[in-house]
Amino acid sequence: MRGWPATSKNSSPYERPDMTDIQERPLVDPDITVDDFAAQATAWFEENTTRRPSSDDGLVWGEGQFDVSVFSDMSFEDEQAHILSIAAWIQEKSTQGYHAVDWPVEYGGLGLSRAHARALGRIERQFQSPGSHELVSVTVGLVASTIRVLGSDALKERFIADSRRADLLACQLFSEPGAGSDLAGLATRAVRDGDEWVINGAKNWITNATIADYYVVFAKTDRESNRITAFIVEADRPGFAPGKLEHKLGIKGSPTGSPTFDDVRVPAANVIGLNFKEQEAGYLAGVVAGKLTTMPTVDPRINDKKIVGFVGGMEIPPVQKFEAGFIAGAKQVKPSIKTQSKYLSQPPDFIEAGKSMIEGGADIIFAAAGATGNGTSKACQDNKALFIGVDSDQYNTIKGIGDTILTSAVKRVDNAVFMTVKDAVDGKVKGGENKVFGLAEDGVGLAPYHDWDSKMPQEVKDAVAKATEDIKAGTVTVPESSK
Repeated sequence: MRGWPATSKNSSPYERPDMTDIQERPLVDPDITVDDFAAQATAWFEENTTRRPSSDDGLVWGEGQFDVSVFSDMSFEDEQAHILSIAAWIQEKSTQGYHAVDWPVEYGGLGLSRAHARALGRIERQFQSPGSHELVSVTVGLVASTIRVLGSDALKERFIADSRRADLLACQLFSEPGAGSDLAGLATRAVRDGDEWVINGAKNWITNATIADYYVVFAKTDRESNRITAFIVEADRPGFAPGKLEHKLGIKGSPTGSPTFDDVRVPAANVIGLNFKEQEAGYLAGVVAGKLTTMPTVDPRINDKKIVGFVGGMEIPPVQKFEAGFIAGAKQVKPSIKTQSKYLSQPPDFIEAGKSMIEGGADIIFAAAGATGNGTSKACQDNKALFIGVDSDQYNTIKGIGDTILTSAVKRVDNAVFMTVKDAVDGKVKGGENKVFGLAEDGVGLAPYHDWDSKMPQEVKDAVAKATEDIKAGTVTVPESSK
């Protein structure tokens, strides 16, 4: 095992050796049997490390080292050496792809089966190794896997291979001074500004905060709806400080800090999350609105002007996709239908925007602004117009909305999370694939009609059903932009 250079106690992240001296790992036959693979791996371990002593090698109960602690009582320097030795061992294994046996080749793995990976695990347990450390295990096991499943293509390219190889180390930032580990009480905020997010706030009691290369940061992006988003923040981002190393009475082997964010800017590509085809849900909402606005006899709140409205919050891609789909769906019903669109940033404006649209002849308004757009629903209630909600079933979240709401264009996050986790467990996650959930994946759709179910014309229900079938079949492609 290679030695590691001494590093300053105050250096963060750790300085690591140049990896260019490591030869490219040999290609592995993708059809290699588990037994042949195990034989090759065993030979490599025999050559590069030492077997663990067996029970027949003179071990005596009660003698020698036996440690089951989660955190070791190490000095900073000793722990640093421990972390670096673990990383060195993983990087040594990476020359053969043994650090990521069942991971795709593009991420430095061998692209073999889980059976091959299990076989390697059984072999490695027979040999001595530097052990484990939370900073390393969280990076290679949890963070790298999360980016693989939920990260953008840009994040995957930048972080997965280096994280699996432990050349970059990460930690997660949950706890805060005023909320503890209660994520609903987070005060750290992230606000969209063009193609970037600006993060402000503070975290505390963050394990490994002072030594990580990058961080998974959880912040509120919509205070009223308690929407939380995860971001990747690199340690060298201007405005970010990892905080001082806390001096604790115990578990000194767990370096703990209190990171702060002062107008830290990260690109939108640094968001970790599930992606949805909002335009397809918007399209179905447009079909409902387009059909009903041509049926003034169905409800006295529907006039004969054939105008529908869209109110958006921040002018960002998900909201723009809702708008594009809504307009396309309404005009698919009748091209002559007129549409009005407005984007707003402050909750009080939504009431006035809704009222203005209604005064201009709109009888149905789709508000894609989360909870901050509830003012539009109030405008519809007060001014005898109809409303379509967004994201979740807003019939259940807006008190007293009743039959003012027709339906909601929903993102089925529960289905998307379940399917993503199941695919990951089943080993079906494909490297480099940016999974997007639409109607075909049951990732978006319309909420029930609730109070409107009995009086919604069958013609409208049939039109929605046909639009759903056409989109799933690929005979209709919904635009992502209205421009």
